Amino acid sequence: MFILYIIYIFYGLAFFTLGVAVLTKDTKLSSLDIAPILWLLGLFGVVHGLHEWIELYMHMNKADPQFNFMSWKIVRLLIVESSYVIMLVFALELMLVVSNRARLFASRKNAKLWGAFIILILTAAVFLISVEYRHDKLIRNLIGFTSSIFAGIGLVLYSKSVMSVSKSGAANFRYAGFSLVAYAFLTGVIPTGTIIPLIGINVVLLRGLSALSLMFFMLRAMKTFDEEQYRLIEKRLQLLAQSEKLTSIGKLAAGIAHEINNPLSNALLSTEILKGKVEGNEKALARLESIEKNIERAGRIARELLLYSREKGVEFTEISTESLLESVKTLLSNQPFYKNIRFKCEHPLYFQGIFWKAEEVLINLIMNAAEACPENPEISVECSEEEGFAVIKVRDNGHGIPENIKTKVFDPFFTTKEVGKGTGMGLYVTYNIMRLHGGSIEILSEEGKGTEVSVRFPEEACDGGKNTDN
Repeated sequence: MFILYIIYIFYGLAFFTLGVAVLTKDTKLSSLDIAPILWLLGLFGVVHGLHEWIELYMHMNKADPQFNFMSWKIVRLLIVESSYVIMLVFALELMLVVSNRARLFASRKNAKLWGAFIILILTAAVFLISVEYRHDKLIRNLIGFTSSIFAGIGLVLYSKSVMSVSKSGAANFRYAGFSLVAYAFLTGVIPTGTIIPLIGINVVLLRGLSALSLMFFMLRAMKTFDEEQYRLIEKRLQLLAQSEKLTSIGKLAAGIAHEINNPLSNALLSTEILKGKVEGNEKALARLESIEKNIERAGRIARELLLYSREKGVEFTEISTESLLESVKTLLSNQPFYKNIRFKCEHPLYFQGIFWKAEEVLINLIMNAAEACPENPEISVECSEEEGFAVIKVRDNGHGIPENIKTKVFDPFFTTKEVGKGTGMGLYVTYNIMRLHGGSIEILSEEGKGTEVSVRFPEEACDGGKNTDN
């Protein structure tokens, strides 16, 4: 009996340790799909560990005539079923993560609602029957086995997606899944107290070993989040270095743009002189006018580049959406995707703001839209007036934003691009510029169906210059 007590102590301790380790792990910065639902596994560990200790307490006091065994039996049934229900919810969420990668469900929300409804009806019925018969057999057979087997299979299937982050982490998630599958059979199929034939071992010992195995491999799997954070820090340091390079390049470009303006002005003056000397020669005049237009265009681009890169003040002035879009067109006119952008502004709208910051907002959004699009991008920029706001919407036919990262897109340094191809600061800066203007930014996106980003500038005067939080 003493050995059985020791088994129960370590059996409960294994689950409790697993629960505490998972619940105290910081996974906020993780991009792994399992991170937002891992707390359910931790909660299961704590509650199930508590159940095992209650069962041990009942074993130790069942000979005491004053011990209210039946009341404790009902408490134990409630706790064990609660733990398995938590595991069942975790299994459902994990299967949804796996199935979402395989596109098995058209609507993740509907799948969750149906799952919650089935769990509620099932657990209520099982608990009432178990209380009636004062036995947890049905709870273990139906809910315990189902939740553990599906959670185990889910971990095994999910482990494949962790390979890109950590091969050892993927292997540990997989072995943790196998441990859960083993636990499912030991707890959901074989009754408590059964002595396994041939080896003569109590099934409780095997359950304890499977719990220790699950704890061991999950604790090792949790190191994946540490590796991920280390890589994230390394990546951000590289991005900061890249940002410093881009700042230097920007200063260099500003200097070059300034130097280019003088020879361009001389070239423009020379074309005017030449036009006076070739009067009557239509062919020569046409060529000179073409040269003149291209020089003016080059000068306009140089001036815009110089204006865009210069350190500027934060004084609010009246901005016309028409002039704003014209400036953006000039800056983007040499981009390969420019011909795929459709600008629509039927009549100019006016709002108070900082011109170069509003310009930066639109350029960030259009560049993001172009990078998110396939080979044939379709980008539209439209202006409209809505309830006292000048609204500019940028739409694209790109790959959209996955549901699991929608809440992170405004975080600084968050990017899904490869290292060196994005700083992760574009939307963060855009968000803060809109705050500075007393406006807002909203993203509507569906994976595989493109994205629409709306920025809303208030048309009434803002308190410009006082809030410089950008």
